[in-house]
Amino acid sequence: MRPRIRLQVLPFAKGVHAAMDGSFAVLDMSGGEHLVYAEIPGSGRVTADTDEVERCTLRFGVLRSMSPSPDESIDFISRYKEAHSHGIAPFSLA
Repeated sequence: MRPRIRLQVLPFAKGVHAAMDGSFAVLDMSGGEHLVYAEIPGSGRVTADTDEVERCTLRFGVLRSMSPSPDESIDFISRYKEAHSHGIAPFSLA
């Protein structure tokens, strides 16, 4: 199976979101195990707790639904880069 990457950017202009309290990653392991890696100040932690994995999976779905599509995200990154290169405040982009 080839690794797949789906890039979606959640602009600051979207406001408050489900990951305001820290970053996390939902990991689907090759053996069928599901884990969550959560970063906390100074370290990170991995859990296989079913309830926590389910909560984080739902949170991730909310974040994806708030984010522009992958194509729109690539366009956003291009516009951000262009604005930044011209000294325009890129955080005003939506």
